[in-house]
Amino acid sequence: MKNVAVFITVTLIVFMFLPYASYGEDFYLKQKSTTTGMMDQPSQVSYQEIWVTKDKIKSVDTGNNQEFILRLDTGKVCMISPKSKIYTEFEIDKFKEFAKMGMGMLQSQKDNPSTTEVKKTGETQKIGKWNCYQVQVTHTGPVNFSSEMWLTDDLKIKLEDYRHFSSELGVSQMLGDMFEKMKEIKGFPVKQIISMQMNTMNVQTTTEVIDVVIKSIPDTVFDIPEDFKKNDFNMPPAPAKSYSKH
Repeated sequence: MKNVAVFITVTLIVFMFLPYASYGEDFYLKQKSTTTGMMDQPSQVSYQEIWVTKDKIKSVDTGNNQEFILRLDTGKVCMISPKSKIYTEFEIDKFKEFAKMGMGMLQSQKDNPSTTEVKKTGETQKIGKWNCYQVQVTHTGPVNFSSEMWLTDDLKIKLEDYRHFSSELGVSQMLGDMFEKMKEIKGFPVKQIISMQMNTMNVQTTTEVIDVVIKSIPDTVFDIPEDFKKNDFNMPPAPAKSYSKH
């Protein structure tokens, strides 16, 4: 089950944080996340603050007191536990291996091919102060998931601007046809509901943006405090390939 948690964690990082990475404007956002169905755990509600520049992302999760920093400029990924004053830092290539372990479970298997469908539904609604339209993403294969996305064109920040992050992390190569289909999605994600079915678990994570501020982000935001202790990173074992078919 621990390996399942590794897969879910990596997958949610890719699908929740990378879409906000922008090649244009620096910006800050705050969002609310609600997760249910995670290995018999009760519903979990947390808030994330995210800072984004053209080559850096930082996410602070108030629910589990964790911070995640991705820096293309230094080629480093860092996970921080502020209360414990410890952090784990590793090369992006190591993160690619980690991500490949989890994201590979979405790829086609010989007896269970993967398919991805992206559909603009025509539904619209106002979420917060933004006019939004709905896009539905459905993926079937070794792991089934769907993503209900509510996007807006009201902001200058666009979802398609994150492609260079995906290229650097090897996400496009890992996901192949699925990544190409995801390219059809435009606009900025204000709300996203990800539902994932794997073995006996039905995990659902809903994220909704509360505020977005377009502003210059100083490099110091991405610094690790000098009094924090560095922990060694050990690559977890690969998950067992025993998926349910639906």
